[in-house]
Amino acid sequence: MEKLKKKFWKKFLILMLCIIAIFFTFLYFGMGGKRTDVVLSDYEILQDGNVLKFKVNVSSSMGYIKDFRVKQESQNLYLTFYSTFGLNNKWNAKNEFELELNSSCKEIYFDSGDDEYNLVLQKTSQNDWAKPAEREKENSVSEISEEEKLCSLQKGSRFAKWGNIAVYMNDFDETIYQFNLSTKESKKLYKPEKGANSLYFDGEFVYFMPYYYRGKGIYKLDLEGNVTQIYNGASLRLWLTENEIYFTDQIGFDDINQTPQGNLCKMNKDGSNKEIIIENVKNTFYLVDNFIYYTDLNTRSIYRANMDGTKKTEMVKGRTYLTSATNQYITYIDYNDGEKQRILYLDNHQNDAVGRFGNVFDSLYGTYFYTRKLLDNQNNLEDENTLFSVDLHNHAELECWKADQISLDTLSYVWKDNAYFRGNGYYRINIHDKNEKETLDFGSGYFFAGKFYGFKSQDGILTEMYWYDLDNMKKEIISVKEEAR
Repeated sequence: MEKLKKKFWKKFLILMLCIIAIFFTFLYFGMGGKRTDVVLSDYEILQDGNVLKFKVNVSSSMGYIKDFRVKQESQNLYLTFYSTFGLNNKWNAKNEFELELNSSCKEIYFDSGDDEYNLVLQKTSQNDWAKPAEREKENSVSEISEEEKLCSLQKGSRFAKWGNIAVYMNDFDETIYQFNLSTKESKKLYKPEKGANSLYFDGEFVYFMPYYYRGKGIYKLDLEGNVTQIYNGASLRLWLTENEIYFTDQIGFDDINQTPQGNLCKMNKDGSNKEIIIENVKNTFYLVDNFIYYTDLNTRSIYRANMDGTKKTEMVKGRTYLTSATNQYITYIDYNDGEKQRILYLDNHQNDAVGRFGNVFDSLYGTYFYTRKLLDNQNNLEDENTLFSVDLHNHAELECWKADQISLDTLSYVWKDNAYFRGNGYYRINIHDKNEKETLDFGSGYFFAGKFYGFKSQDGILTEMYWYDLDNMKKEIISVKEEAR
């Protein structure tokens, strides 16, 4: 009997030890239920933007976090957190984690329960990361600055602006003027001997080229009026980066379209280290992330290449004209198919015909086509133009507004809820409530980062620069003093 008791207690003790071991194993290694009260407390970006290191807390007074699971949908990451096993168990609890990021990721969400998620981090226009409150603050400054960069560094026109400094090429006296929007001062900056076709401005130097038939060269002008010729050949198109200039080394001239054609080159901003990247490029080119989008001069097909010109990939065949490019889509005119306005989505290669004729405008507030809508057979089309917005998430083009009559008006600009058009003068419509057209007494000028800039002359002599704030239509003026004319 004594032996049986000893055997029993021995087995009982072994069983209890096993149960305790299993219990503590679950406590240490096990994972509890979902936590929906997790808040982001701190974060930093590591490894050149590829890893997010972050700290979290729970809003509840009880419980700890064990781990998280992540899923990706489209360009967003969704994180669900789990507690440690048991009630208020600290064993193996963590509040600091790391998350791998990919280049397509734009937003990060935390699970808040009931199939809902809270936005905790967003990628900014500078490819940094910020909390939503920080992002709102950044939007008020950096997104406008981003548009200034786009217009002044990449598009090229008679007008360019960087911060409070604006430059303008007046055609009548062929003089570049400088304006300080803060002090309301103006001055003649420089009179190019052979005129200036387009201005590019990086806040420190103005870059310009003469009209093709009047001379050659790329010129660099500082804000004191000192000019240097940094390239001797002809060019019609520049794209400025922080340290380099990409440009078309013009070969011949298309008198009808007057568009760039030749070799796509790059050089330092002082004109040194010029090299050819891609030969035989036609029309406008675009630099997006680590790629160059361009039209081949011989085939007229659209290609994508690495920044050094390698790994050329044909994106679209035919007689095309590239009108915009982003990391999500390209838009172009298909001359082989009756001048249709088309969009190619890069992730799934869906290629949609939006309409015929008209134009496209790519803005901070989305991409819009203003074109004549195609009917069912894709050959007939409506007489009036329709405004379409691009829904990137669903890969669709949505009707926003339709003109009430046949016209040759063009879409000039989109700012917040309003689209701006030019016909016999300017007018705007609200994209969302689709009110009647509002006529605008703007004159001739330039839309730029939420404002419209115009110029007045008397007998061809520049007398004032003015601008309207598109949010409140407040007008401000800088008079050009006689000594500055």
